[in-house]
Amino acid sequence: MGTGDIATQFVRLGCSRFIATRLDVSGVYGNILNATANGLALTYYGMGPMPTDLFEAFSAEKLADLLMKTPLSRELLS
Repeated sequence: MGTGDIATQFVRLGCSRFIATRLDVSGVYGNILNATANGLALTYYGMGPMPTDLFEAFSAEKLADLLMKTPLSRELLS
């Protein structure tokens, strides 16, 4: 079962939002796109090892920033 399938199940249960955590150690953000494409809105994200570390409101600008700072783009930009 993929991220999109899981998101669809949460939507069927009445969920409409989610929080992404540990983005500080992730280099792949496609799962965020899959979840949002299947009906969940990303409201906050976390950037630390503890669930309560550094939560910030999510925005389209933040997603673009994350996508542009992938390991491959860092190599191309340096």
